[in-house]
Amino acid sequence: MTFLGPEKRSTEHHVAGDRYNALKGRARRFREIDIHRGIPDDELSDRLEGIIRERDELNVSSPLIPTGAFKKAQKAINAGEAEYRVDADR
Repeated sequence: MTFLGPEKRSTEHHVAGDRYNALKGRARRFREIDIHRGIPDDELSDRLEGIIRERDELNVSSPLIPTGAFKKAQKAINAGEAEYRVDADR
């Protein structure tokens, strides 16, 4: 196991978070815009598969979140700290 300095670990988590946010934006555009534009089903399927592949790659390549940090974030989310109006009816 390799131990990284805090700055490097922080940067890796920041980059992974940015990549997940970009993927979330592409997935939302796909759901809210692309599927309503009359694009053929086979093209939509290819786009969705690309989103899924990217998510899978991110899951494998992103740094692990320490258990304590995960539990703290989960508790905050369950308490409503991360509720967004755009996601309210999902």
